[in-house]
Amino acid sequence: MTVDDLLAASRRLTLAEQSRLLAALAQQIAAAVAAEQVATTEADAAPDSWAQILQLADQHGVATGIGDLAHQHDHYLYGTPRRGEGE
Repeated sequence: MTVDDLLAASRRLTLAEQSRLLAALAQQIAAAVAAEQVATTEADAAPDSWAQILQLADQHGVATGIGDLAHQHDHYLYGTPRRGEGE
């Protein structure tokens, strides 16, 4: 059923029935808008996953004093020669 079909059918209702229909539709629309606002607010309030990860890393990170740990991980883990800066 299309909107035009619904409007045509509503014209056959009495004025009191049309008023009740309009009130029910307004209530449904208001509830949907309120639910959307709550969902949007909750989504905005939820912290970003990357922000959470970075916050945890800052809180629980261990200061090693090694600035090139990721680049030279084989050297620190397995004792291989250090990699050159250009590699």
